[in-house]
This record gives sequence, C-alpha cells and structure tokens, in this order.
Amino acid sequence: MGSGCAAQVFPNEGEDPVPAINIKIPATDSTGRPIPDLSYIIQMEDLKHQAARSQGLALVERPLKEISKTLADWKKGAAR
Repeated sequence: MGSGCAAQVFPNEGEDPVPAINIKIPATDSTGRPIPDLSYIIQMEDLKHQAARSQGLALVERPLKEISKTLADWKKGAAR
C-alpha cells in the first residue's frame, strides 16, 4: 500500500468503499448574527479514480509563466 493522503482516504488500494464526507460551514451575517450553516456532502467514492494531476491548459501554465519571466528578465537586461 502507498503512503500519503490518498492511501489514507482510499485504503486497500481503493478496493474498500469509502464514506461520504459531510462538511458544514458556520457563518454570520454582516451584523454578527448566525445564519444557517452551509452544508456540502462530498461523495468520496465518486472521486476514487480521479487523477490528481493537471489537465488541459493547466499542464503548460507553469512553463509559460517561467518563459514569460525569463523574457521579462532578458528584456530588463537588454534595456540597460
């Protein structure tokens, strides 16, 4: 079995069913009065086989930012 968060949430290499997670967020309005909690249910079973890696344009976002920074640095150096 692997280590880390995924191995803890999906034990036994993901073979065992996992429970849903219920998240409740308490809040107050602008005057400080409590408002009804926001409640979200995350079906972890639905996320079991999802890739935790970038997809689409997110795959090239970091390299493009690095290229942009390099060009900006080069431009500053060339202007001196």
